[in-house]
Amino acid sequence: MIKPIKNLGQNFLQDTTVANMMIEELSLTDNDFVIEIGPGTGVLTDRLAKLNCTVLAVEYDPRLVAQLTARYSNNKNITVIYDNFLKWLPQNSPNKPYKVLGSIPYYITSPILHALIQTDNMAKKAVFMVQKEVGEKVCAMEPDASYLSVFVQTFYDTTYVKTISNMSFYPVPKVDSSIIKLEKKQGEEKFTREFIKKYEGFLHKGFGSPRKMINKRFDKQLLLDAGIDPSLRPQDLGVGKWLDLYKLYN
Repeated sequence: MIKPIKNLGQNFLQDTTVANMMIEELSLTDNDFVIEIGPGTGVLTDRLAKLNCTVLAVEYDPRLVAQLTARYSNNKNITVIYDNFLKWLPQNSPNKPYKVLGSIPYYITSPILHALIQTDNMAKKAVFMVQKEVGEKVCAMEPDASYLSVFVQTFYDTTYVKTISNMSFYPVPKVDSSIIKLEKKQGEEKFTREFIKKYEGFLHKGFGSPRKMINKRFDKQLLLDAGIDPSLRPQDLGVGKWLDLYKLYN
């Protein structure tokens, strides 16, 4: 087995039962196009190779790219490329519906979620393995909301699928992980890049002092006009209230 690189946050998924669970949550059909982020040793890719969907696996470790390319050389539905997903996606956003799958290192979970939302064409569904604490944070609702949960849930319905033991990985990390599922919302409003950029800055302002009442961040009358109690804290507001406030703020 290839030795994991600590600086890349490599903890390779080993549990095939967990891999099957992640694939099932993605609800794949023969016509689906799947982007796999960081296939690693190919535990998820092995299962995708047995299906009829089209898979593009984006791997940043050249050692693994060579290994995976050789393994799937006879699988016409699997393509492995060497690239940094965070740099690749903005320039290569698919022009058709697609789904995303991956076991994501902790230190790039938030950047990947932001990249998916900020791209020209958001994935219609994503299933990720992330650190347990991060999964809980992404899926949290008011009164435990955070900047990350509100930002992601503005565009995706989130589901905390299951907690996964750290023993499912090699090397064994110090913390447990979780499977989360993101399903793109089908609202009437079309979110432009300009909107997303401004909205992101707005939420950063709103959560700038998360322990203080929200009237420390926004004018009291503006909050009342949005139907928001000025004595609440940012974590007490759901996506709907943040959107209402954003429309008045701008």
